[in-house]
Amino acid sequence: MVVMAPQTAILLDVVSYILSAIILTRMPNLLPPSVVDRDLDTGLVAVQNEPGVLVTLKDKPHLQLLFLSIFVAIFIIIGFDVLSVIFVRDVIQGNENIYGILVGMIGLGTLGGAVILMLRKKHVDPWRDILIGMALISLIPLGPALAELVSRNIGIGLMLICNLLGGLGLGLLSTQVNTLLQVLPPPAVLGRIAGAFESTAVAGQLAGMLVTPLLVPGLISMGQYFFFSALGIILLTAVMTIILRKMLTTPQYARSASV
Repeated sequence: MVVMAPQTAILLDVVSYILSAIILTRMPNLLPPSVVDRDLDTGLVAVQNEPGVLVTLKDKPHLQLLFLSIFVAIFIIIGFDVLSVIFVRDVIQGNENIYGILVGMIGLGTLGGAVILMLRKKHVDPWRDILIGMALISLIPLGPALAELVSRNIGIGLMLICNLLGGLGLGLLSTQVNTLLQVLPPPAVLGRIAGAFESTAVAGQLAGMLVTPLLVPGLISMGQYFFFSALGIILLTAVMTIILRKMLTTPQYARSASV
């Protein structure tokens, strides 16, 4: 039995996020943290304010890439989540069992990515894992874009494989992003950077839930949306690769990116 339409459920979800954001903005501000230095000769105390989140992000472009990667990844996943139910039902004529298996493949792949990182003995650059993860995540929207062009059974098979590999990329990306998030920011602002990072992830969810229904099916079809999502994340991965390589040639940025 259907309790409410999908659009109503999405709207209620968005409203709940907005209400949560309003509540958080009304919380009282804490005093800015500071570092206290005492001169051993004079006994005078000097209080130095610690750098804020925006200043830290401005000085550390690698952190900016982490924020960008998680925003885009979650935006793509949410877009797939919003449309995949309708796609499975109307395009490939599937039922809830097929949809459940498709979603389960993403979860299985995510778990597999985390296990690979845990069991891997050889040290690999975390940034390489993040770029590989981003590229693999593009397969999640690419699956339904291709499934629309082939027969039903082949399309379902393609989506199962793409979701598994995309979930693997999600496991690599999320694990290594959180690893770098612990080591790149200065210890004094780690908590605030982590909070801003979580806010960015929530922003990606909100953007996906708001933008997707506005684009589909009013402006583009589901197949086109999935294709452009895959293309966008592939292009972003290429741009991030170029930026990271350029940064590695700059000693200042190369030191800030090291783990």
